[in-house]
Amino acid sequence: YFSGPDYKIWHDQWWDPYSQGMIWLDTSQLIFSFFSEERQWAIVPLSVARKAQTTGRYRVFRLSEAPPDRVCYKIRHKYPKASTTASLKILDGYLEALLRGMERGPVCRPSRRRHSGRTAQSP
Repeated sequence: YFSGPDYKIWHDQWWDPYSQGMIWLDTSQLIFSFFSEERQWAIVPLSVARKAQTTGRYRVFRLSEAPPDRVCYKIRHKYPKASTTASLKILDGYLEALLRGMERGPVCRPSRRRHSGRTAQSP
């Protein structure tokens, strides 16, 4: 979820850069399948924390100092097929609604505004 020099600097301020965690994952679908003990925790994007919280099995906590912002990109084919144009317009509508509603709790954002990150922890 997070990478780059800004994240590494933030991470190394809070954790020993030479200490290895139990596991590093690059996909949110795997995170909760590895939780087997109460004391295990993960730093996840807000969208993943919200999803975990809906299960009733996890508590969500705000980090005292958030990691650097994540940058999200919309990528599409340079010359989309005519058959996909209607679907892309629907996607654009959803993305515009997401960006308009970001003040309620951003998942991705177009600017460098700061927000608090979250962690999910097993109760």
